[in-house]
Amino acid sequence: MANNNQNKTVKIVTLFASLFFCLNLSSNTVAKTWIPDAPDTIIATFKTFKKLPEELENLRLKVQQQPESLTASLNLVEAYFNYAKLPGNSRYYDYAQATLEKISDNKNSNNLTQNQAIIERILISKANLLQQRHEFSNAIEQLKKIPQSSAYSTQSLLIQSRIFLITKEISQAQQACQKLLGKSQLTLAQLCLIEIQIATDKSKQALTMLQPHLKNKDLYSQEIQQWLYQLSGNASQQVNDYQNAEKWFSKNLSRAPVSQWLAWSEAAIKNKQATKVYQKITELTEINAALEDSLLLRLAHAEKILFKEQKNQWRSVVQQRIHLRQLRQDEQHASDLAYYYVYIQNDAEKALYWAELNWQSAKEPNDEKLLRLAQQLASSNEVVNSEK
Repeated sequence: MANNNQNKTVKIVTLFASLFFCLNLSSNTVAKTWIPDAPDTIIATFKTFKKLPEELENLRLKVQQQPESLTASLNLVEAYFNYAKLPGNSRYYDYAQATLEKISDNKNSNNLTQNQAIIERILISKANLLQQRHEFSNAIEQLKKIPQSSAYSTQSLLIQSRIFLITKEISQAQQACQKLLGKSQLTLAQLCLIEIQIATDKSKQALTMLQPHLKNKDLYSQEIQQWLYQLSGNASQQVNDYQNAEKWFSKNLSRAPVSQWLAWSEAAIKNKQATKVYQKITELTEINAALEDSLLLRLAHAEKILFKEQKNQWRSVVQQRIHLRQLRQDEQHASDLAYYYVYIQNDAEKALYWAELNWQSAKEPNDEKLLRLAQQLASSNEVVNSEK
């Protein structure tokens, strides 16, 4: 077992794959880029954002007081990333990007070039932003500039492994995990390799390997504990044990990232607990000004299960959002589009198109499942049409 105190000091970046979306209709449905008829055309309405959390306010104040301090600016960027992964906070990615651009424009070049730790923090922040945009090769390029001897190489290797799993470059993911062993990070290396097992149809073995870690979870930091729960949920889901999957994904759900909310929703719906999904995500809409489309899609799915045609409040909301994305030719939400056409408004042709497009970018088990469902929908549609 690795030194537990050392594990506790490591800031884990468990950047679980967000759903990948590339929006672009097939040749017989694509329209030209949509331009509003008039400058004052209303294309969407949003609630007012609530005030920034106190932590972010304090960090922003420090940046204002110390505009030349790269450390202050990077502290703010990293805090933005932490908040951005939570429900309703996607806008913080834009804030992080804007702050990073200011850092790049900072004329205090001597400070920048002489402080290796600052350079490496900038590289990790850039990689996080590139990953969020699905620019995976560029993100890896940034991370590989961080030497193995760096204090930030553990974080870099974990992000690299995660990206390689998304793109299904398994051998590279394994190499990144194994390099953690050279840094005496045994626990992190083991969990990293377990995540690869889950992604390669070895979830039963993964569940067995997770057991000793779960028994010793109190020895680990909160970040590692949360990673353990998510790995356990993913492995349970892959062996169709949705009861346990829901249990693990529900751990600390109120403080969980969007990816965990999505996984919990899927497991709960499988367990015929659509009411839970409907209630909990409805509560999120009441406290978050701009909930992510992926969460609203799960809410609409639960609404469809519970109310059939008697109520379509959230289905109407997501229909408008999907329509807007198509008009904008938004190329980062193929998974959302596929989910919509598979589960909410059955359309075999569009479901298959978006699922295949999503698969070009993301190749994790959930992406494969979405593609399989779209193929099944298209196949059944072909049978029906052939019988007409």
